[in-house]
Amino acid sequence: MSGRMPVKARNSDLERLLAGLPPGRRQKIIAGAASPELEEEFAALDAAALAEAARDRAVYRRRRYENEMRPPAYADASTRNLLKQQDPGGRLSGWLGSPHRNLLVMGPSGHGKSHAAYAITNAAIDAGLWVEAWYVPDLVAALSPPEAHERRDPDRAAQRERRMERVQECDLLLLDDLGREPATPHIHERWRSQLTTILTHREGARLRTIVTANAEERATGTRVLEPYGAPVITRLRGDCIGAWIEGDCLRVEAAWNPF
Repeated sequence: MSGRMPVKARNSDLERLLAGLPPGRRQKIIAGAASPELEEEFAALDAAALAEAARDRAVYRRRRYENEMRPPAYADASTRNLLKQQDPGGRLSGWLGSPHRNLLVMGPSGHGKSHAAYAITNAAIDAGLWVEAWYVPDLVAALSPPEAHERRDPDRAAQRERRMERVQECDLLLLDDLGREPATPHIHERWRSQLTTILTHREGARLRTIVTANAEERATGTRVLEPYGAPVITRLRGDCIGAWIEGDCLRVEAAWNPF
């Protein structure tokens, strides 16, 4: 088989599939015997291995979203059950089926922005999309450079690179509570640069992004984005639909009495 790698160098999925063949045919493949029939058989095995690997990745990504990324409070969030104030004009419940690439959800704190955003990501994961959902302060910390005592650990740098790749390449990215990250100049400048990189990649790949942010007044709401600069604002603004969520505060604060 001209140009093919030895079977031993191939992935374990393909080796397992080869193990299911009759011994004589398996030995011919391992020996590298060339024939149109064996080429077709190898191609079929390759396709099966790739399909199985894709299914495994989808299962892993869903479990990671459900167990590590999505807060338990939003496990049952659904676009079918949003309150009217959480879905103005059907902009959130209809967004996945719209041509808009970006969704900016803003409004006062406690009015259901995050719940509505996770209702969309739940629908996306059920539709088979690769979803990354992050509370922005957690993502900023996850992408931060290693502490001094961690710099000799190669796994730390590799984990940071994988996180950056995931938020750049996933089908749908949720950035929940933009603006809640630490406001120290050093952290802000690093995060602004990282956010620009993330959004630039996603813009070029035509990938979907949801951003939620707190703002008290509709007329001045987008001012919360000004500290991130024109590169971030223009990338969010492109192909974007906005939703202003207001009305009743849904976060009931009972009187605190520890006694």
